Amino acid sequence: MLGYRDARCCVHTARIPKKQQLIDSDNEIQGWQITISEKAKSMELATRRAKLTGESPELSISSFDQGTINLSQLFNIYNENVQARNSYLQTMADVAVYSNYLLITGQ
Repeated sequence: MLGYRDARCCVHTARIPKKQQLIDSDNEIQGWQITISEKAKSMELATRRAKLTGESPELSISSFDQGTINLSQLFNIYNENVQARNSYLQTMADVAVYSNYLLITGQ
């Protein structure tokens, strides 16, 4: 039969994994909170970049029509525009995912 000291030791040993799980969970949630904060900041930058590059295609077409840029340069401008829009959309998606995760977990 287990004595009081042995029983207390078993209870303490059983609590250690639970405490570690709680610590790991808290660390993960803090990581997500930091990530969402960073994504929110980068969303602002991505929005600005998308707006700035959004004007470029129209200007580049007129420059191409006037002969001041060649087709390769026109494609480069369009590529930059697409990359900026892709970055903006990816950042928006990340913020939505992280926000919903924190909402679900109640943080």
